[in-house]
Amino acid sequence: MITEYHRPATLEAAMDLMKGFHGKLVPLAGGTILKRKEEAPFAVMDLQDLPIRTIEKHGNELHIGAGVTLQQMVDDETVPVVLRRACQEEASYNLRQVGTIGGCVAGAGGRSTLLGLLLAMNARVELLPGNEKATIGSILPLRADLLAGKLITTVVIDLTCKAAYHRICKTPMDQPLVGVSVVRWSSGRTRASVFGFGDVPCLAMDGPTQDGLSNAVQNACAGAVDIHADAEYRMAMAGILSKRCLEAIGGEA
Repeated sequence: MITEYHRPATLEAAMDLMKGFHGKLVPLAGGTILKRKEEAPFAVMDLQDLPIRTIEKHGNELHIGAGVTLQQMVDDETVPVVLRRACQEEASYNLRQVGTIGGCVAGAGGRSTLLGLLLAMNARVELLPGNEKATIGSILPLRADLLAGKLITTVVIDLTCKAAYHRICKTPMDQPLVGVSVVRWSSGRTRASVFGFGDVPCLAMDGPTQDGLSNAVQNACAGAVDIHADAEYRMAMAGILSKRCLEAIGGEA
């Protein structure tokens, strides 16, 4: 239950509020995840007036403000096609109008297609206070603790990589039962994530080549049992999906 509402107009005011606040203060962007998860009393800090809602290309990087909505990303042609498609499949049109990329990083679960892709792309975030920089992969295992008292301002994407994902869903707009994202750089470095289960997506591989990719994604699904699917099914499908991803980015399946 929300007990207090704050709406700072500058990043400086937001930092002052976070430093001096006693109790639980939760950043509020779209609120689509927050409303599903929070039950105990808490205060919110509305971020919509802060200057974190732009998409800018800087050399080989794309800097996406944490307040950018998923629909903004779908509509912006500077965003890679694979990322735009992931945003489109992440939620319905109405939810994409309010849900933000920062909210996805801070709160999306293991069935999130977008978060799985960002993990494989080795996307990083910029945080206040302290102008800290961290990869999404380093944050996810202890996300609640590492983001406490901090504000995500920017998500940074490397534009030099080739990325693809494939997933299996009951319906086209349903959350995936299992999915695989594969990203490769010109050096041959290959990263892969699996998603569709658990609290957060899982990094299955980060190596100098794509060798062993199929085994890596299958191993990442071992023990992934829930009401939606069993581990054996997910392991078998992950191997197939990883081959499809390699074909999509021009690698040998």
